[in-house]
Amino acid sequence: MTTLDLIRMALRNLWRTRLRSSLTILGVVIGIGALISMVAFGSGMEKNVTDAFTNSGLFSRITVTPMKLDMNRPLESLTDTSGISVALDDDLLDKIKKMPGVSDAFGEIQQPAKVRLGDHETTLTYTGIDPEVGKTKAYQDLLAGTFLTDDTLGQAVISTDLLRRLKIRIDGEDMERAKKKDTANVYTYVHAEDLIGDTLLLSTASFNPMQMMGAMMGNQESNPLSERTSPLVIVGVREVDHDGPASRSGGDLLIPEGYAAGIPSIGFNSITEFLRKGSGGSDKYATIQVTVASPNDLTPVRKELEKMGLNVFALAEQMKDIRRAFLAVNAVLGVVGFIALIVAGLGIINTLLMSILERTREIGIMKAIGGSEGQIKGVFFGEAAVIGLVGAIGGIILGWLVTLAAGAIINMKIKEMGEAPVDLFFFPWWLILGSIGFAIGLSLIAGLYPAARAARIDPVEALRWS
Repeated sequence: MTTLDLIRMALRNLWRTRLRSSLTILGVVIGIGALISMVAFGSGMEKNVTDAFTNSGLFSRITVTPMKLDMNRPLESLTDTSGISVALDDDLLDKIKKMPGVSDAFGEIQQPAKVRLGDHETTLTYTGIDPEVGKTKAYQDLLAGTFLTDDTLGQAVISTDLLRRLKIRIDGEDMERAKKKDTANVYTYVHAEDLIGDTLLLSTASFNPMQMMGAMMGNQESNPLSERTSPLVIVGVREVDHDGPASRSGGDLLIPEGYAAGIPSIGFNSITEFLRKGSGGSDKYATIQVTVASPNDLTPVRKELEKMGLNVFALAEQMKDIRRAFLAVNAVLGVVGFIALIVAGLGIINTLLMSILERTREIGIMKAIGGSEGQIKGVFFGEAAVIGLVGAIGGIILGWLVTLAAGAIINMKIKEMGEAPVDLFFFPWWLILGSIGFAIGLSLIAGLYPAARAARIDPVEALRWS
């Protein structure tokens, strides 16, 4: 008996009991459908997070900071200046740009300030940046206008998150619904293009040591702190979510680095700069952003920077932890589908055992005319494999339809909240092929006992079966 004969016999036997076989296959379909939809949801979440960071260019970037913050002891690490030796200045920036594997590097000047647009104001930390970085992927998320064009002009690129804090929302396809919810008229709704050319007022504080001495000597008119307001022309609007990865790539307010250097300040960029001044260090930049030529250059460049005594942070190195977390989520989601498949496996065992009782005489005849135990087992394994294969294909279709419907319903709710729709489910190739292989493998395992029992039937006793 050839393999083709065994397959034909398995299909004929399943068709002869098609109602029972269909119910058994339906159990596998539901199990695979549950498994694949659950895992597709976890894979979709992972893909959305990974793509967001990849598209922003953050996975090819290393951030050089003046101090290393230990989250286990944040206050101690901030006040520990013993390891500070390298200043973040132009000389260091030039050295980094010449390092092998580095495609670009730029410094960021950061200062706290108060901004005002129209009748509303808020506080933030603005970022002075080289206009040339507008050519990189991380800064090409403009809704309107252009990036900074001149290093010395008072220009500004603002984010949608900053606009929300200034009670301004960008008009879009879902803004009519948002306007209806804004019954108190808290927000002003405008098109992004209408903001280009408007003037933003940036107010910063500066420190005068001589005035401080006068105040210490009792001169009540001496005020060591003074405020200066600088007008900035809005040249671009960025789509930046406060909680998204893009917000970490440049901040809510970007101004030219040269112009930022001329704005009076309190004398330090951040708390780390304040501590460094106390230890004899001095920084021009709050951070230096280093872009590597390829992902393979990330680790070598990071090691070279660390050898120079710099503190570095690379988001790509945290991806292992992110993937580990998503692996745990997928495992938990997959358990639900696996339980359904176990139930389906019990159904396969029941179906094949019933088939043995109904076909005992037929099995006896097969053995009497020379059929081996291996061939008898092959018939039942073939039936189990067909159940698994058909069930897997049906389960994949069912899972796809379920995720399609679920995604449409969820995105409908997301649109009602004024947010952009997202792809919540993702079907990687390994999930499709793995589901088919897993269903067939589970079916074969379920068929082990029925096949072994059928192979042990005594042909003489089987022929007496009526």
